Amino acid sequence: MLDIKEYKKISLDFRRVASNFLRTEYTNQDIPLQRFYSYIEKESTIKNIILNKIDGVDYDFHDCFGKDEFGRSYIDIPLDEEKHIKAMYDYLSYIVENNVSLYSLSMDFPCGSKKITDYLQNFIDLAFKPLIDYIQDELSKLMIMVEEEKMGIDMSNNQGVINYAKDNSVIKSDNVINHNTLEEIANVIESIKDTIKNVDIDKDEKDNVLDDIELVQEQLQCSIEKPARLRKAFNNIKSFLTNSALLTGAGITLAENINELVTIVQPFIDKIA
Repeated sequence: MLDIKEYKKISLDFRRVASNFLRTEYTNQDIPLQRFYSYIEKESTIKNIILNKIDGVDYDFHDCFGKDEFGRSYIDIPLDEEKHIKAMYDYLSYIVENNVSLYSLSMDFPCGSKKITDYLQNFIDLAFKPLIDYIQDELSKLMIMVEEEKMGIDMSNNQGVINYAKDNSVIKSDNVINHNTLEEIANVIESIKDTIKNVDIDKDEKDNVLDDIELVQEQLQCSIEKPARLRKAFNNIKSFLTNSALLTGAGITLAENINELVTIVQPFIDKIA
């Protein structure tokens, strides 16, 4: 398993190529597609995320991305997530390996705009955004696992301890947070506050997520006196990560900072009964 810095770099790189792909323009429609597919194929962590999900799955992408009797294109998303992931990955591979025109594919899907670029971005969003979201979620889980291991080794102070059984499994004890972790959280939150100023998001949304972040910090500083409020605020922060503004420009950096906060805090949320 990689260390946390390596996973963060992969996550940032993936967000960039995915963002460029989602923002494909008519005048330059091939390069973002090729770069996105190439990154997935060459970065073993990303490739393994997909392959582990679809291992043993038998599903034809034409059943998800097809045409009706009148020749009109449609997307029929399967109920099983594994089949959907496989369909998107196989469809992406088919498009790239056969030099299929994104423009031609996109014009078969309704779009509330007459601009060709909007048709392209609408199609890419419909066809491949769920795959991008899945990969990002799995990367976050991997970072959480690494952070939990790191914190499990260095998570004792004068407020309490975490004990280990003979087989090295963790015996859960008090909700304790050492000084270094609190400092790390404070630094990440400061970065979030600085970055969010430059992101084009509704003011109320900014205020709400900042309130939730401050509540999380407050609860961790006082050893989680109100676990229900902490869990609710934490879930709100995770939901904020789905905001489309986090896929471009300064939003990418903001998303990375929030993901880092989620990675640090998740182990404590998991301990709440």
